[in-house]
Amino acid sequence: MIYDSTFVIALERRRSRAAAERLLERYQDQPARLPIIAFGELAAGYATLNELRANLEPAFTIEPLTEAIAWQASRVQLACAAAGTPIGENDTWIAAFALAFNEPLVSRDKDFDRVVTTGFSLQLIRF
Repeated sequence: MIYDSTFVIALERRRSRAAAERLLERYQDQPARLPIIAFGELAAGYATLNELRANLEPAFTIEPLTEAIAWQASRVQLACAAAGTPIGENDTWIAAFALAFNEPLVSRDKDFDRVVTTGFSLQLIRF
C-alpha cells in the first residue's frame, strides 16, 4: 500500500488519528510504503530530520525513486495535461509510486481522482 502525506498527517492529529489507525490495522499484512516525495512534504513541518523520523510511524518504509516510477510519472503527467486536468507535481509522483508498485494509494486528496479519470488503474483508498 502506498500512503501519501495526508494519511501521515491524519495519524498525527487527534481528530483523525483513530480512523487512520484503524486503516493501518486493517491492512497490517500489507507493506506500508511512504514515497520519498511524501516524506519530503512531511519534512516541511519539522525542524530536523531526527524529529521527523522520531514522529513517523515505524511501520512505514520510505521508498526511493526508480526508473519505473519516473516512467509512470511521465505517463500520468502527459495524460492529465492532455485531458486538461493537470495535477500537482508531487501528486504526479505519488500516483506514479502506486502505479509502479501496482498497489492501492491511501489518501484524502481528491486530486488523485483526475488520474483515475484519465484511464489509469489507480486504486484509491479513502479514510
